[in-house]
Amino acid sequence: MVEIENREFSVIDLTECPLCTSNDLNKIYTGWDDRYGQPDLFDVVECRNCSLVFLKQVIKPDEIGKLYEKYYPHANDRGAITKHRRLYELLHKMGLNSIIYFLYRSANIALYVKKGESVLDVGCGAGYNAELIHRKKGQWTGVELDSLLSKYCDKAGLKCFNGTIEDFASTTDEKFDTILLSQILEHVYDPIDFINVCKSLLKPSGRIILALPNYGSSFRKKYKMNWMHMHIPYHFYQYNHKSIDYIAKNTGLKIWKFRTRTPSNWFLCQYKLKPVKRGKVNPTFNLNFNMAIQLLLFPYLYMIDSTKRGDILIVELCKNDAA
Repeated sequence: MVEIENREFSVIDLTECPLCTSNDLNKIYTGWDDRYGQPDLFDVVECRNCSLVFLKQVIKPDEIGKLYEKYYPHANDRGAITKHRRLYELLHKMGLNSIIYFLYRSANIALYVKKGESVLDVGCGAGYNAELIHRKKGQWTGVELDSLLSKYCDKAGLKCFNGTIEDFASTTDEKFDTILLSQILEHVYDPIDFINVCKSLLKPSGRIILALPNYGSSFRKKYKMNWMHMHIPYHFYQYNHKSIDYIAKNTGLKIWKFRTRTPSNWFLCQYKLKPVKRGKVNPTFNLNFNMAIQLLLFPYLYMIDSTKRGDILIVELCKNDAA
């Protein structure tokens, strides 16, 4: 690894795959932040050994917070999330779970939690999943790095640890039935160590449920460098079935279930998203769409997901076959 300065944010130049350490790398293209306007250039490369796709230049850990603080629109994103969460909760309370599946394509991995389970929600945000887990008679614990979001949890009376998963693991002897990692692994510098820490917090029959962008998606192949889930420079790594299998084998876990889901609002966002000049905020990035249109998309997206070529990987990793 080589540190590179002379940019808005200092980066580490990776000379080998961060997953399998192979140096057999293939450069795919050079890209930039096409959502929020961070102007630095980043090379996207693929490891020929394990199939991990990653940014060759990753922003240094001590500067990543500055990136999010300056460019990431937290307030707007939370507002959008809250709007959809309220609709989700309303439909759930009305017993209209089938509509939830239509609209969200089951991209919310909390739906896969079983009744009565103890759940660790890593990167829990403002505790959006807690009510659903409690309704299933489960026990919810959150881990959140963002101090503002963890304060939201505290105000709501939710059990939330403010810090990293490593910090949390060092302070507890508690073990969990299920650990949720929704849109987390693509932001993690060392995925093997991260999953090993999560594994240490599982009960013997426990499982980890992942949701993350699917580099094997048919939409990624269609849109190529304009695929919205590349999300440079916020997503360090992009995974497919092969790279997730590599992580499972090298952490002593097994892939119990593997599926894909394509949320209809994400599909529509991608469809309407236009390329933007480097250093400019993309005015066409929008996740709010008419619900009737989203419902009409269900058959098409269901067909794509049935072939496991959808945009979001939903993977269940278990310690043994008891999951």
